[in-house]
Amino acid sequence: ASGVRRARVADRSKRLFREPLPAQFMLPDEVVAVRVQGTWQFFDPARAHLPVGRLRWQNEGVPSLLCDRRDSVFVSTPRTPVRESRIVRTGHLLIEEDGAATGLLSVDCHGHPANHLRPQLSHHAVGTADFAAWIGNELLRLNSADVEELLVQQATNPETPLEITCRVRLPLFAPGNGARM
Repeated sequence: ASGVRRARVADRSKRLFREPLPAQFMLPDEVVAVRVQGTWQFFDPARAHLPVGRLRWQNEGVPSLLCDRRDSVFVSTPRTPVRESRIVRTGHLLIEEDGAATGLLSVDCHGHPANHLRPQLSHHAVGTADFAAWIGNELLRLNSADVEELLVQQATNPETPLEITCRVRLPLFAPGNGARM
């Protein structure tokens, strides 16, 4: 079909691509481009953790070469709107007498952060101390956190936000608790 083409796409994490000097190594990734109502839409069917119609962040907002037997043309790939690619962290914490903060944390990952984390989830055994430490370091950014009661939801559905909730204890969060607070 004339509305479906193979597209070679630049990777903005590796190098800057310039159209006057096209070389295959400058367009390392392949995706599918489909012309829908006069607009090119891009798909990466090889990546199961991406929502339909989304590309990896490395392939967004970069030139792509749409290949055809008769002609080839450069088209920029679309970018995901910022509001659709975010991490929302919420917490309900109490500071104890010893200065530790304890409570419930919730993290909702949308768009690219979720797309980045979903494949990594399969490399860790859920429910283990290693998994809890990885969540604490990678997602919560709390290296010293004791993570318990970890619940991961929507880990395999790329069309929904990745949801993680856990109970945490942050030792020495506020060591001067009491008269100074």
